[in-house]
Amino acid sequence: ARREDIPFIKCQVCEKIAGQIYQQVKKKISPKKVSEFQIIEIAENVCNLKKEEADWILQIDIVEDRDKLELVEQGIEGQCNSECKTIERACQEVMGYSDTDVAEFVY
Repeated sequence: ARREDIPFIKCQVCEKIAGQIYQQVKKKISPKKVSEFQIIEIAENVCNLKKEEADWILQIDIVEDRDKLELVEQGIEGQCNSECKTIERACQEVMGYSDTDVAEFVY
């Protein structure tokens, strides 16, 4: 992971996390109601590359655009290299210990 990149991508990573949790919960809702536990599970795993809930990270590239870094969705899963680990770390820093709070809010 490239620690020095983390501050520059945190905001975009946070937006992606929100979208991911929303999409993943929505997918589970139909046809039945989702339990708070299932939502907590998604929120806890969304930043852990060892878990399916974090597969979205594998589809993102960090691209340098003049003086800023952009997260670009590739549409397909790529190899997990330093960029992938950097996004995972930024994701974990953004979520911190608030995964249960986020899950409660979504529930």
